[in-house]
Amino acid sequence: MPENPISNRFPQADCLYMPETLVSSSGVYEICHKNEPREWVLLLREDVFKACDRCGVEVRYKLVRPAPHISEDRDFENVVV
Repeated sequence: MPENPISNRFPQADCLYMPETLVSSSGVYEICHKNEPREWVLLLREDVFKACDRCGVEVRYKLVRPAPHISEDRDFENVVV
């Protein structure tokens, strides 16, 4: 039986984070859709990885670049805005 070309075009093996779990590190994440090209999104620590409107809970996420929010930086703890 031939392999499914759609499922092989968008591999998710490098995308370790699953929807409905807490984001442990703020940063830029790649959204690894099941059947369409990847996108990027900025997520903050303690956000929840969302299910996709199109691929549901089969979506996965990959941390591309850590980017701590200013509220997570100890150098700015006492700054009044």
